[in-house]
Amino acid sequence: MLGLGVRAGVVRMQGEALAGGPLVGTTQVRLWLGPAATAALGADLTPRIALLARFELGHAAISATALDRSQPAAVLGGIWTSLGLAAAIAL
Repeated sequence: MLGLGVRAGVVRMQGEALAGGPLVGTTQVRLWLGPAATAALGADLTPRIALLARFELGHAAISATALDRSQPAAVLGGIWTSLGLAAAIAL
């Protein structure tokens, strides 16, 4: 099976300043999303047991960035991959 779609999520980033320091840590919540392509394979081992494998490749078109003094400190963005393996048992 081949598929195209969109993956979206919400990320919560929290910064913490050193105790007694002049800086303040803040929390921000951001949306990220982007297109994704998926390929999946499945095989029946027996009438009740199947193996499944899935691979996903995507790109965050809208990313989430945490800043420190106006400079990026952490970024959730760019290209991602995902690999999934599963065994399914029919009851």
